[in-house]
Amino acid sequence: MDDFFKEVKAAFPIYPIPSFDLVYGYKISSEESYEELILLEGKEWTLIESNYLQNHYTFPFWLSISGLHYYLPAIMIFSWNEYMNKKDIVLVADSAALALEKFNDYSIYTNPQLNILIKWAGTLNFEIKGKKNTKNQEFYLAILLK
Repeated sequence: MDDFFKEVKAAFPIYPIPSFDLVYGYKISSEESYEELILLEGKEWTLIESNYLQNHYTFPFWLSISGLHYYLPAIMIFSWNEYMNKKDIVLVADSAALALEKFNDYSIYTNPQLNILIKWAGTLNFEIKGKKNTKNQEFYLAILLK
């Protein structure tokens, strides 16, 4: 098992799986976007197949902040592996980065999760800026496409 996969799995819990109404973030405006998300209903992030991530690379745009937080580990692992093998842009990673930038709220991420996010973003050549307030510290983070 790859070290990055182990780090992500240690930082992001599999359970509880969010309910569908917590996963989608916007009024689903098309049958296509609904079909992208309904495939995630009740599915652990560890069971999201690479085929789904390749074919439904826009799904992060339709997620709520909670949905993105839950399914981001699958995106990070998939895009990490794709990038390491091909050294090329991974569309679902770009979509996730844009969704993170849109929300610009990292308050639900733990520090270990933020550290993984920073490692992922740095490896895939995303720029990191922004902030997260924790009890006694400031943490600066946002994902911007270069």
